[in-house]
Amino acid sequence: MRKHIPNVITLLRLVAAPFILWLYFRNQIEAAILTTLVASFTDFFDGWAARRLNQVSRTGAILDPVADKVLILTLFGMLYVHAVIPWWLFVISTVRNISQLLSIPVLLGWKKISFHVKPRLIPKWGSALSYVIILLGLMAMSSTLSEHRSSLAILIFATSVVLSVLEVQILVTYWPRFLAIYHGRHDTFE
Repeated sequence: MRKHIPNVITLLRLVAAPFILWLYFRNQIEAAILTTLVASFTDFFDGWAARRLNQVSRTGAILDPVADKVLILTLFGMLYVHAVIPWWLFVISTVRNISQLLSIPVLLGWKKISFHVKPRLIPKWGSALSYVIILLGLMAMSSTLSEHRSSLAILIFATSVVLSVLEVQILVTYWPRFLAIYHGRHDTFE
C-alpha cells in the first residue's frame, strides 16, 4: 500500500467530486467547502508525496490532471447552474478541460501513442485559481456567509477574468502540442 500513496491521494480528489455534490444537495455547504479545501490540497500533496517517496509514476502523472479536470468540471457545472460563475468562464474552462480529458483516450487508446506530462506554471495556476473560484462560489452559496455575498461575487468575477485569460493561454499552447504528439513530432505535454 505504501508504494501507491501518491496515487491513492489523487484518487481521493477524484472521488471528492461526487461527494461534494452529495453534500451540496444535502444542504451541507460548510462540509462541502471543507471537503473542497481538502481536495484542493491533495493536488499539491500527491505530487509532493510522489517526489518525497520516490514514487513518481506514469499512472500518477496521467491520473493527477484527470482528477483535477473531473473535480473542476463537476463543480464548475454546479456553480454555473446556480449562476455563481459567469457563463464565459464556464464555457472556456469546459472546452479546455474536456479537450485535455479527451486527449488521453485518443492518444493512449486509439493511436497507441505514449506521452509524458510535465505541467508548466500557467496550468498549475489555472488549477489553483479554479479551486479558489470553487471555494468562493460555495461560500457565496452558504447561508452562514450570506452577508458577504456581494463581496464574494466581486472576488469571483475578478478571479474569473484572470482565470479566463489563463485558460485561453493554456488552450492556445495545448492544441499545437496535442497535434505534434498526435503526429509523432513530440512526446510531452507541458
